[in-house]
Amino acid sequence: MNENSQITKTPAQLAEEVAYINEHRASQMPFDIAIDGITSRAGDAARVREYEDAGATWYFEILFGLRGSMDELLARVEAGPPR
Repeated sequence: MNENSQITKTPAQLAEEVAYINEHRASQMPFDIAIDGITSRAGDAARVREYEDAGATWYFEILFGLRGSMDELLARVEAGPPR
């Protein structure tokens, strides 16, 4: 993992947890899995894709004042979701 990224679970850990959930669920209905974290640059599609491949259906970028100025935070929001 990039030392500038702060996500509490690696894609491998998430994949293990998703496999465990799927193994023990009674229902076959789809369900959402969300993960949040801090990536090193806006629009880091490769990083988000790793979590998608592991089973995540939602990725939330954590934004807070200690990450930079208001202009820097707005720039991340304006970058939109990774593509």
